[in-house]
Amino acid sequence: MLLDLRAIAFPNTQFRASFAQPLSGSGSSVNLCGQQGPVPAHTRVAYLWASRISNMRVPAIRIGDANFVPAGEKTPLPVDVPEPGWKYLDRVREWALVNGQQTKTPISVVKLGNPRALELDLTKAKLPPGEYTLTGLWDWTPLKALGSVNVRDLNEFRTARLDPASQDRLLGDSGKAPVTLWGKDFEFTTRVELQKLLDEFAKPESVPFLLPKGLA
Repeated sequence: MLLDLRAIAFPNTQFRASFAQPLSGSGSSVNLCGQQGPVPAHTRVAYLWASRISNMRVPAIRIGDANFVPAGEKTPLPVDVPEPGWKYLDRVREWALVNGQQTKTPISVVKLGNPRALELDLTKAKLPPGEYTLTGLWDWTPLKALGSVNVRDLNEFRTARLDPASQDRLLGDSGKAPVTLWGKDFEFTTRVELQKLLDEFAKPESVPFLLPKGLA
């Protein structure tokens, strides 16, 4: 009976399986790739593409306190997602950041391993500084992360300076000396180096540093 129904509903049609291939740099767009070959006369080809439904509830995504990300960069965003939602979080599509005026900006998001984090790719998104909500689609159900994402511009540190007390500690052969820098926000700093000026052969040396409130 099914074969008869197919012949009645789709006469002179040959069905072929296909699979989806994501297009790089195009958000949620995909190419459908299928079998090619000769087609019988007076026959049209229909490609079938199926998407497996996860049969799960929308996962709860909670953004932590380290929710500041620099504009125009790829940045890991720590999140809390209970199992088994974390296992299938790759199924979320059409990620976007939404501002207070409900303007949606599509972005690329990649699930990272350990620690649990989502890498937000803002290299192609023109986002002004501000507070945003992270959204997506779980199958066809809208998903909204709990908490906010704060986008900030990267500082160039041209006005950064040592405080006077720290400057007084910098004496030759005095050993380790803690110093304090002021003038800009260092929240995205991942490496600090010290290099002697006016010495073309001097090499920068890495020095330990501490962010009072932590990274981001």
